[in-house]
Amino acid sequence: MDTPSYSFEYKLGLPAEGIERYSRHLLVPEVGVNGQVALAAAKVVVVGVGGLGCPAALYLAGAGIGTLGLVDYDVVEVSNLHRQVLHTTSRIGMNKAASAKAYLDDYNPLIEVVAHELALTAANALDVLADYDIILDASDNVATRYLLNDAAILLGKVLVSGSALKLEGQATVYGCDGGPCYRCLYPKPPPPSAVTNCSDGGVLGVVPGIIGSIQALEAVKIAAGIGPSLSQKLLFFDASRMLFRVAKLRPRSQDCAVCGESPSVTSLVDYVQFCGAAATDKDTPASDAARGPRIDQARNVAVADYAAVVAAGTPHVCLDVRIALQHDICALEHALHIPLRDLATSDGMAKLRTAARADSPSPLPVYTLCRRGIASRRALVLLDDADFAAPVYNIDGGLKAWKRDVATQGFTSAAKAFAGPPFSEASADKAVVPDGPKLRQFDVYRFNPDTDEDGATVTYTVDLNDCGPMVLDVILKIKDTQDSSLAFRRSCREGICGSCAMNIDGKNTLACLCPADNGKSKMTILPLPHLYVVKDLVGDLSGIYEQYDSIEPWIQGDIPDSAYHIGPNGEKRELLQSQADRAKLDGLYECILCFCCSTSCPSYWWNPDKYLGPSILLQAYRWIADSRDHATEKRLDFLNDPFKLYRCHQIMNCADACPKGLNPGAAIAKAKQLVAQRAATA
Repeated sequence: MDTPSYSFEYKLGLPAEGIERYSRHLLVPEVGVNGQVALAAAKVVVVGVGGLGCPAALYLAGAGIGTLGLVDYDVVEVSNLHRQVLHTTSRIGMNKAASAKAYLDDYNPLIEVVAHELALTAANALDVLADYDIILDASDNVATRYLLNDAAILLGKVLVSGSALKLEGQATVYGCDGGPCYRCLYPKPPPPSAVTNCSDGGVLGVVPGIIGSIQALEAVKIAAGIGPSLSQKLLFFDASRMLFRVAKLRPRSQDCAVCGESPSVTSLVDYVQFCGAAATDKDTPASDAARGPRIDQARNVAVADYAAVVAAGTPHVCLDVRIALQHDICALEHALHIPLRDLATSDGMAKLRTAARADSPSPLPVYTLCRRGIASRRALVLLDDADFAAPVYNIDGGLKAWKRDVATQGFTSAAKAFAGPPFSEASADKAVVPDGPKLRQFDVYRFNPDTDEDGATVTYTVDLNDCGPMVLDVILKIKDTQDSSLAFRRSCREGICGSCAMNIDGKNTLACLCPADNGKSKMTILPLPHLYVVKDLVGDLSGIYEQYDSIEPWIQGDIPDSAYHIGPNGEKRELLQSQADRAKLDGLYECILCFCCSTSCPSYWWNPDKYLGPSILLQAYRWIADSRDHATEKRLDFLNDPFKLYRCHQIMNCADACPKGLNPGAAIAKAKQLVAQRAATA
């Protein structure tokens, strides 16, 4: 008699482990076997692995999405951890896509997780997204929303969108079942000043968790064949009242620029240029500049310069215009707190007039201050409009820059905030006498090509009470008193020549503008990164200067006689330029060729022989934008190259590194736009 067989075989198209893992799905009638097999075959990409992307990716992985893509160029920061649940303290500084992949690979080994560690741009979006069926927009900025919308329409993909801020969230599905796309609802982007992000307004960590989970739910339903609930609908979530509401959206617009009957957008464009804002919610000088009024740069005071005013005890008024909530977190002890809204009232203005002695023959200068230098610029403009009788300056970068560059100690609460002197005539007359030596250690990179195979840092101890306040003063002190062989570049010592560009504590900057006292016991001083080192802190700039020469940085072309100012004897003198044309050079001509930006750019690190880099491209656009130059076509021909111009991915390291507060990324975007416009009309 044959022995009976008690074994059985799964015939569901899933591995045995998958049957057990997804067993609760299989029991849901709307999912069942066919739905789970469809999930295993689905390819979903999450763009932005932050507060929305983390919970979305977690539930998509748990649901058994066969291929899960993760796109993010950013790295994990400690301020992310209250809401970005796939990241951990041990992975701070790690790329977010890689961090999430590390978690999800262990969470569900049956799926494939693909980490795209890059910034999604018009140049790469179609290639990255083409292999996926469903796109989840978990980004944090308007430029990326337009990019993803247009890419999804052009590729024929469904886009599941979500957003969260403070105690509110929204979610919808675009481009599905006759519903509208993002451009149908918002044909034009909002002005940058109207956009609030998490960096400004904050977010309760649970809120993006809820919205991200809803995005994952919609994606799972679409992939499993259940269909979306939020096509042509917009879900609103109010956490303060625990209310969910759904609003009906209009159907697809026949006049839409991208999904209409006669679309004008048939390829991806420069979305940073289109939106007038960077594709990031980072606190960068570029994004901040776009969101506040422009002011005369002569009235924009760097935090290091303001620190010198504080240290000298110069009588003045520091006007803190932040809201009370922010002021309660941290403050400068000597600052006068008048929120911007109150400053616009008669009582607020009277309070400032009294503090600044505005009615006296010698009013005190006022330095406006806020968190990042946006509201403070608005305060300066408000005071100008009110004909305030005292000189007013803006502290560039606000308290964030102050914390980073000046007061790294004792800044975590108002009780331990920087204790500057209360400014009065009496306190200004008092001399500050150091208590004793203020010893700090400086690790300085040393390399002598005649004797060394490899470079290394050497530690020097310097008394900051017997030295000037800036890092360049420290380096000069070391050279004068400890090691005369130390080699470095320097010239003006005023942040004008750019000679003393170095990497100081991991950031490219000018040694003459960087305070030596960072509140820590040790500082590291290195040459600019990714350059051959000539000796010690001297990097080889010959390659960059060859690139600078290649753009021919001088006025060229057939210049008509009418463009000149003609002297009394008929001789040609200056080239004339209107005030409006001159204003177009603002943010360009100030570049001092220190190359802090180029040596902060990963694209330049990888292709320094082909890609011109941020500094040279800003200079190239400076001459294109100059109305006195008549060689625009020639210059655009030169830039129209896959490597010279198009290696820029707008991650904005350049703007963050620039010691002059310029935005090379914006100039590059404008150059790209001009090249594209010319090609379109050719």
